[in-house]
Amino acid sequence: MLFMKLPLFILLAVLGPAAGAAEECSFNQEPQVEVLKKVAARYPGGKVVLASRQVSWNEGKGKTTTFGYGGCYDFGSVISQSEKAAAPRSEAQVFALAKALAQRFWNKDIYGNPMALETLTKNLDDKHFTARPSHGSTVYRIEEPLFAELSVAHTFARGYDRVVLTWQGNF
Repeated sequence: MLFMKLPLFILLAVLGPAAGAAEECSFNQEPQVEVLKKVAARYPGGKVVLASRQVSWNEGKGKTTTFGYGGCYDFGSVISQSEKAAAPRSEAQVFALAKALAQRFWNKDIYGNPMALETLTKNLDDKHFTARPSHGSTVYRIEEPLFAELSVAHTFARGYDRVVLTWQGNF
């Protein structure tokens, strides 16, 4: 699955390990499951994998979208979209897709707090971010005290263009 191909540091930092029955977590797991079920019901056709706290949609023609939400010790969300492309998206196209994905998944109706959506949108629009190119990817990181991580990553490799949004709470 595409979500599983995300850099390991992003997955571990944001979602952490899935909680086992004997595991004591800092965050309540039940509301996380409800959010994932709500997303799957709102956007039918997704495959829900509760153990890894994700829902994935294979939209055909090489396009996959994945939403991850939750955590045990660290709490956050990851959204990714990958699709076949002849060339990489421009920065403006990356930001437009990032804002559309954030609006789709990080809105008030999904989990009650649109702060990640609002902060991401405002900072992308105002160009308040740092851009760090590295190994064929560019990470646009937004500095905001309420978030340990709030970023958009863009990669173009082997004919696939991928945009990944990440937030991790600083609480």
